[in-house]
Amino acid sequence: MNPPQLLRSRLFWLGLPGFAFLLWVWLLLPNTFQCLSLEMAETQLIAGMTNRQISLHKRSFRGHVLAPQMRGLKIRNGLLSSWSRKENPFFPKACSWKRGEHGDFRFFLASWLIVSIYLILWVALSGCWQLRKSRLLKRHTYL
Repeated sequence: MNPPQLLRSRLFWLGLPGFAFLLWVWLLLPNTFQCLSLEMAETQLIAGMTNRQISLHKRSFRGHVLAPQMRGLKIRNGLLSSWSRKENPFFPKACSWKRGEHGDFRFFLASWLIVSIYLILWVALSGCWQLRKSRLLKRHTYL
């Protein structure tokens, strides 16, 4: 009994850890936050994950300048406080953004959407690769 062609594909097995990681982030880390923050003289850029959403955030310090020891690249993580956990749906809104004062901008992308896009692309690429291999095999066996 031979396993299906898809299970013998290296592309399938190479995509599996990425899919498992994205599922882990979406399902098992709902009440934590992780972010990477780049703080410059008058601007702060933040990329992070919280409440089952990936977020990008740009904040300006109008009229204020950060001291040189406060600037740089920082990694922050931890548990969300109870007031932050009040709205933590399993399927948050797919995509949203907010504009604030002084050029502040926030962009949110739901984790379930990223997992879905990854799964669709991974399965489609694996299927196309198997189809291509079977066509090449048929062409070379009849020659």
